[in-house]
Amino acid sequence: MQAAFYSRSDVLTISIHQTGYTIFPGTGFEDEIGSEAGRGFAINIPLLPGAGDRAYDEAFDAVVFPAIDAFRPDALVTQLGTDAVIGDLLANLRMSIHGFERAVERFRALGMPWLALGGGGYDVANVVRAWTLTWATMLDERLPDEIPPAFQARAALRGVNVSSLRGPRDVPPTSERVLDALAATIAKLRETALPILESSRA
Repeated sequence: MQAAFYSRSDVLTISIHQTGYTIFPGTGFEDEIGSEAGRGFAINIPLLPGAGDRAYDEAFDAVVFPAIDAFRPDALVTQLGTDAVIGDLLANLRMSIHGFERAVERFRALGMPWLALGGGGYDVANVVRAWTLTWATMLDERLPDEIPPAFQARAALRGVNVSSLRGPRDVPPTSERVLDALAATIAKLRETALPILESSRA
């Protein structure tokens, strides 16, 4: 998505993803911030494997929402890939379903027109649970955590065997190595992309 708008200043793209040093396609580093008129309007937040909820929360607090606030978009488009969720067969970012739901709730709280798109995700149980919660959040519905037995039976026919919509709250803590790398990324973006966005608002 970033490449389509890389030299434009009328679209802000933000991506949180596993670092390109460890996964295909080997791009999306923090120094990739756009070119020409679009310089500063592409933001990449690469995370080390094992990132977990705390890394995501810090990235949202320090970069994502300040950037959205500075840019003041007319509409929000999110690609909600579930490959970040614990148990994915490709990525290793270890975000919990609880963390995923919390991020979606924060998007909704922005109160702007919102288009939510699907994305990556290679564990079917994660995909159906995360996108169910996304749809409910967009409709301002709070779903119970227990999946009704009839739904469980139908899901089992497609190889999905889960009884909890959100899964356990106890998730592995984010390592200091991950947080140190993220802090360096945040510092870099605060020196480069974020000042450009803030000055564009003036």
